[in-house]
Amino acid sequence: MARMIVHHEVSVRDVVLIYRQKRVLEERQVFLASKTISEAEAEKFGFAGSGSLEDVLSRAFAEMGKDARVAVMPQEGIAWRNMPIFEDR
Repeated sequence: MARMIVHHEVSVRDVVLIYRQKRVLEERQVFLASKTISEAEAEKFGFAGSGSLEDVLSRAFAEMGKDARVAVMPQEGIAWRNMPIFEDR
């Protein structure tokens, strides 16, 4: 990421966002509710799966239990599409 900043490929702000998003994907099970991003593409970015909002909520509650805490973020993962894929995961 430092190399990307030095080469002006991304801004420092973007790197901070990318880093935080990467940490969330590593520490939590995150589903993406999207009509345009395929499950395969979502999994490449580290999501546990993709589908309609109803599908991913059903899956989350089925896997985590009916008392699971769920956060919903609008914007269909716009920032996630800008996140580089790091193969060292």
